[in-house]
Amino acid sequence: MRKYVFIIVTLCMVLSFATISFGKTNAKQKEVYYELVDITKGDTLWTIAEEYNTEFGDVREYIEVIKEFNNMSGDHIKSGDKILVPVYV
Repeated sequence: MRKYVFIIVTLCMVLSFATISFGKTNAKQKEVYYELVDITKGDTLWTIAEEYNTEFGDVREYIEVIKEFNNMSGDHIKSGDKILVPVYV
């Protein structure tokens, strides 16, 4: 009898560990596409990030993603520039 209890307890522990480790395997992953944004007078990275941000809670994180994707070292943009913005759906 003890042998069966040990096997059942061990099996439950293994199944619990597997569930925690692998989580939801059928979770839908977000797709990303890129939108070309024409910079007009008055635009800032902040206003653009606020408009397109769907994935990041913090706008500053999204600005860093935009800057990295466009190989920008600073925050300066000017009218007439074009930048690619990742949009997550």
